[in-house]
Amino acid sequence: RALSSIGANFTVLTINVRGLRNAVKRAAVFQDLASISPTICCLQEVHLRDQRDEALFSQQWVRGRAYWSVGGVHSSGVGILLGDRTFEKVTEKLKRVRDL
Repeated sequence: RALSSIGANFTVLTINVRGLRNAVKRAAVFQDLASISPTICCLQEVHLRDQRDEALFSQQWVRGRAYWSVGGVHSSGVGILLGDRTFEKVTEKLKRVRDL
């Protein structure tokens, strides 16, 4: 409610990608997400193996910041993608809310 009072509009998208290890699929998913331009996108079942995958996937998401969690024995990992300058915009708006 406080964020809406200062004109903040957010789009949150969540999607089960059922794996992003395939480079062609990953590029297509990232391209589709970039065209939709969600503020925040939560990805399930990304199937990352290790920190190298995290680094590669983050490098290929060029529209903002990316945060990843490698899955465990019974999980497939998740990702959170932020659109261009989302982190900075949210931080700026939260500072304004605190000053109200």
